[in-house]
Amino acid sequence: QIASLGALLTVPWTFKFVWAPAVDAFRSRRFGLRPWIIGAQVAMALTILPLAREIEPTDLAWLTPLLLLHALCAATQDVAIDGLAVRRLPARERGTATGWMQAGMVLGRVAFGGLALWAEQLVGPVAVVGALAALLLVSAGLAGLARDTGDAADGRGPAGRLAGSIRLLLDVLKRPATLLGLAFATIAGAGME
Repeated sequence: QIASLGALLTVPWTFKFVWAPAVDAFRSRRFGLRPWIIGAQVAMALTILPLAREIEPTDLAWLTPLLLLHALCAATQDVAIDGLAVRRLPARERGTATGWMQAGMVLGRVAFGGLALWAEQLVGPVAVVGALAALLLVSAGLAGLARDTGDAADGRGPAGRLAGSIRLLLDVLKRPATLLGLAFATIAGAGME
């Protein structure tokens, strides 16, 4: 059951490219992608709060949709953060920024994966989940304070941006190199599992 749950929680990450055009298209004229980032982080904090109690194997029935919603919000936040990075960083800095973002992701998984389990033995689940939720909310608050001038200078509305993004996505999916890359990623991912 744990293996099935783990596989299910990767689905939003695998298919985030499907709704990424909508995240990009429906950005705020005034605030850019910040509403997506803040909304996703607040929702992530709320979806982990029920984990602050002892979890029983029978809890998987209500826990699975909650964790799936959490994964969907996390993947959506990732889409918005990547979009913000692409919009705001000069092309020559994107590789370095991506490297730092990946390092932060790995460090976060270590800190709030294994170390959180260890800390739970010392301080209990309420303190660990509370700290995690608090960090998500502080991060959302910092995103709210960040200076972002919005991003609707291209003159297209959400429908035009969405149509353009979908056309671009379909063009990319028609390329043999894309299909080969997707096949390789599928095989590599299945091998890892």
